Amino acid sequence: MVQSPGAHSPAPLWLTRESEVVSHLFYAAAEIGAAVVELAGQPVEGVLAMPDPKTGTFAFFVAEGQALRAPPEAGAVVRVRYVQGNANYAFLTVLAELTGPRRWELRFPRSVERNERRAAERRRVSGRAGISLQQLAPTARVIALYDLSVSGVGLIVSRADRTMRPGNKISGLLRLPGGADLDLRLEIRHSRPLPGDREAVIVGCRALGLSPADEAALKTTLEGLRDIAD
Repeated sequence: MVQSPGAHSPAPLWLTRESEVVSHLFYAAAEIGAAVVELAGQPVEGVLAMPDPKTGTFAFFVAEGQALRAPPEAGAVVRVRYVQGNANYAFLTVLAELTGPRRWELRFPRSVERNERRAAERRRVSGRAGISLQQLAPTARVIALYDLSVSGVGLIVSRADRTMRPGNKISGLLRLPGGADLDLRLEIRHSRPLPGDREAVIVGCRALGLSPADEAALKTTLEGLRDIAD
């Protein structure tokens, strides 16, 4: 692993040895899974599969419901990126072949870039008036918020709710004080117990595809709320 110099921000770390790259691909498929492949400038969401050292390729399964602006072609250079905790991973590779309607075989990259990102500021919002999530899909309902950050939300749901499982995606309107509504698409990342309530859990969700205007609205809201301890 080689670290690049940088004076003002944490420098990226590069995995350059073949053995490190292959080991990382196994880790990414097993522990992260969800990824985005940028094809001709279009982000395509999907899931990483285990790499095959014999062929030097790994599969990427395209998530359903996405309209591609341009059909994928073998030989196209794509950028793969995904997130784990406070680390962003990215690499360039080549689309080797299409082995199914939604299955792309990608070649092993020569290197993988890892960047640490600053943890998003998080504020407790449970019990505050004017902040909630109006879930639109897969079911319509109002969900109470536990905490809020520019990268996502913590939702308070029933422990028995089988729709709120890690990996699932939901959409809804985030209602903020002052009448502002943000149209959000969320991916459920984890859940943890809600202190003092055996029947409920806190579901941590990551916001997908926030626009700069949405991020600005969230930052404005967060500035008026009290910090919570990590």
